[in-house]
Amino acid sequence: MSNTPPMSKRRGQYVSRACNECRRRRCKCDGGQPSCGACVFYV
Repeated sequence: MSNTPPMSKRRGQYVSRACNECRRRRCKCDGGQPSCGACVFYV
């Protein structure tokens, strides 16, 4: 038996580089093109 926890919880996908507007707002960037979901929502 091992003491490692099961991998039942999946980590969410992340974008390696957030767009400039998401960086400025410090919000979660989904990496959508040409505009991410957060930018579309706020504009």
